[in-house]
Order: sequence, then C-alpha cells, then structure tokens
Amino acid sequence: MKKSFSLIFIILLIAPVALWLAGHMRGNGDNTVRQGFPQPEAALWLDREYYQAVEGWFQESLPVANHLKILNNWLNYHLFAATSTPAVNIGIHGWLYPGNIGAARLTPKVARNKGYRLFLDLHAVEKIISAAGRRFLFTVVPGKEAIYPEYLGSGGTATQITSYQALLDANRLHPLAGFIELEPALKKAKLGGIDVYRKRSLQWSCEGAAAAAEAILSDKALTQTASVSHVPANCPPPDNDLYRTLLGEAVPPKAPLTGHTSGPHAVEGPSVVVYGDDYLTYLLPFITHAFNGIEIFDSSREPTFGHNIMAADSDMIVLESSATGIERLHLDLESLYAAAGPQQMQGVVKREISLEEATAISQCALGRCVS
Repeated sequence: MKKSFSLIFIILLIAPVALWLAGHMRGNGDNTVRQGFPQPEAALWLDREYYQAVEGWFQESLPVANHLKILNNWLNYHLFAATSTPAVNIGIHGWLYPGNIGAARLTPKVARNKGYRLFLDLHAVEKIISAAGRRFLFTVVPGKEAIYPEYLGSGGTATQITSYQALLDANRLHPLAGFIELEPALKKAKLGGIDVYRKRSLQWSCEGAAAAAEAILSDKALTQTASVSHVPANCPPPDNDLYRTLLGEAVPPKAPLTGHTSGPHAVEGPSVVVYGDDYLTYLLPFITHAFNGIEIFDSSREPTFGHNIMAADSDMIVLESSATGIERLHLDLESLYAAAGPQQMQGVVKREISLEEATAISQCALGRCVS
C-alpha cells in the first residue's frame, strides 16, 4: 500500500516539470502553462523552496488547486506523519493533538500566575453564589494530552506548566468546595477500556462524557447518571476537527448552546444554569435527567460570566471549561455581586474602607510594588 502512495507522490512531483515542458514545446499558445511558472533546473530539484513555488503556482492557476493541497496534506500525514499547520500536532501512531498555539506560548511563570489568579476569583464567585442561597459547581475538562500522554510524542506540551495545572495545585492547598476534578474519573474510564478521546478528534467521546457526568452527579449527591455503556440517541457522533484542520478542510460551525432544556421525565431535582463551551455538547445528554430544568449559556456567545448568569432563576450554577479555555474565562465579580442582590445575601456585611487611612505592611501592599 505504501509503495502505491509513494508512486503517486513521485508522479505529483514530476507533473509540474512535464506540464512546463509540454507548454514550452507548444509555445504556450493555449495558455496551458501560464507566465510565471517556476522554470525547472537540475540545481533546483532538491531545493524545497522550488517546490513551494510550484505549489503556489498551482494554487493560483488551477481550479483543482485546493483538492491538490488536501491530497498533499493527506499524503504528508499518512506517509510521513508530517503536517505544515501549527494548529495540529501529530503524535505517535498518527494520534492528533491541538498544536502548540495560544496557551502553550505562555511562560511557566505567567501560566502559574494566571492559574492562581483565576483560583482566587473562583473562590470569590463561590462565596457570592453561596451567599445568595445557591450552589456553585465548577469543573474543567482535561485535554487530550492529559488523558493520553503516551501518544503525544516529542512535539507536545505535556511537560509544560499550564494554568490548568496551576489551578489544580492551588485547589489541593485551598480546596474550592464546588470544584469537581474530572481527570481521575476519565483516566479510570480509560483503564476500563473506554475511548475517552478518539485518535483524530478534538472533543471527548460520548463515553468519556458519560464517565465525567457520573463523576459530577455522584460527587454532589444529585443522582446517578445512565450507564456509560448506553449512549443516548441525542449524543453527537465523534468529531474529526483536528483531522480536517490537518488536511486543510473547513471545520463545520458548531451549533449554539443556548436556550432551555430538561430531562425526558419530570424530576424533583434542582433547576440549574450551565455555563460552558463546546464540551457541553457531549456532556448535556448525560446530566439533563438529574434536573427539572436547565438554562444553558454558551461561553463563545456569552463571553462574560456575570450578570446574566446570576440573574437567571435557578437553584444551582455550573461553570464548565476546557483546560485551555480557562485562560479565556472572564469572571465579572462586580456584576455577579450586583445581580445577586447584596441586600438579600446571607451573612454578608458591606462596609466601606478608606484606603487613604490604610497602612502598608509590605513593599507590595495596596496593589503597588516597590522594586
């Protein structure tokens, strides 16, 4: 099979030269080979830039250029385990992971500070919501590299400090009452033979989401979810976003996660507001039966966790984020506090403090550091 692929690849390399020769001999009278085609010379055949120039000519001149590009990317992946896009990292045995972009560029110090700052804000969010008489749950979906590090290879970032890891470290020292760590449950499911993530997918699988739902619901004594062996009909099929990105194909737009939904049968469970990202698409089918009503806020369309979330009537608020998405979370503490109704909050005493009368006790007191 690989010999056939190699033959196709060689033909694709020779084709530009053959086209140029044919056009040169015919005087380019029918415009088969346009002006500007890179002239083939023996000295350039081993030059990578020459073939990049040929590829550029094809993209501008031929109506099938995009299909040729996809074919080229397909050959690179299946024959050489290579890709030209930084958005995808190819691991061992063809496993695909998100590329080293965005959060991976943060230095360990910056990532750690972001994680610690977010953790402090989450403690404040929990205090505000609890004082308003509601329950607050927060969970982070660990990335593919956290559950399947063995296939990551040398191009991954599993060893780098991330805001997600910093948040986990902070929680072990000063636990957040409503925090649910999903990584142990997903690793346990993996050891039990469940494909938490697919080889070429970006999102987790329905079976992985079911294991997470079971951990969430049982951890907070809500109810037991359906068995992971039973996948609801409304659970989406596995995605192939990473594979499509690698090939250069367009990734289908995601449907919005907005509106109201509830389980198939009325239950005595609490009403809940759920705020999260695309991972909710797979998680929601396994948790709706535990609540008598759910209002969903899509973080891609409602970028701020603030007034609108608090203003929605519910017994519980659930905040979900992916491991890379936590750095984009915007927690508006002031609007949460205002929407909660300070006059009705339990155990909260509001007192004005004059900073002019405060005495600094260190070089970094009052938010100003002296070097």
